[in-house]
Amino acid sequence: MTTKKTKKKTKTTTTTTAALAAALLLTAAAPAMAQKVPAAQGAFEAPKSEDGVAIAEQPLQGTGLRTLRATLDIEAPPALVLETLWGRGTLEEASEAISSREILFDSPMRRVFFETVEAPFISTRESVLEVSRELDPDHGRYALVFRTIAWPQRPPTTDRVRITVVGETVVLPVAGHANQSRVVQTLFSDPGGSIPAWAVVGTQRQNMATMLKRLKAGAEARLRR
Repeated sequence: MTTKKTKKKTKTTTTTTAALAAALLLTAAAPAMAQKVPAAQGAFEAPKSEDGVAIAEQPLQGTGLRTLRATLDIEAPPALVLETLWGRGTLEEASEAISSREILFDSPMRRVFFETVEAPFISTRESVLEVSRELDPDHGRYALVFRTIAWPQRPPTTDRVRITVVGETVVLPVAGHANQSRVVQTLFSDPGGSIPAWAVVGTQRQNMATMLKRLKAGAEARLRR
């Protein structure tokens, strides 16, 4: 299913090609792209608030890009927070930066999306993003792990820039508080091209804060039902 954001309406179409049907039958993960994650240059810096969300930055060697780590407490148990975060995989649940999303693979523990990013003054970006759900209640680990991968039915093209994304969102229980969680999201993303690093990092900080605040509102609302 492909969903595209527009100013006036949301359009949804369904892909039914034989090639996609064959891809959905795959049980092994698609081969990962060579992740271009630069080596860290020191520890995470002291976190700074981004619209009420604490976000720390880690410098990287040879680039002005940063690995970001955001932390936010939510008044809901970890399992409910992760279920809210997993959602249905719709475009409406995605970051505001995503302009269209197609679900290439969907299972209870793994999804693969083909996403595009459109913004003024830059060329269209795209990525094939794999999101895996990890559940380990015995050790208190609830997480979503995400990374860009290769997908044969969606090869790179010459007219679009491929984005690199690597990260995870971990939901941790808070000792002594059954209905409280601490969400820690770590992200590295390189949009490619010649966008200034300061603009990339600033936008990523804003998007992370918006997504985590939306997650907090959604999980806490579900708990009250």
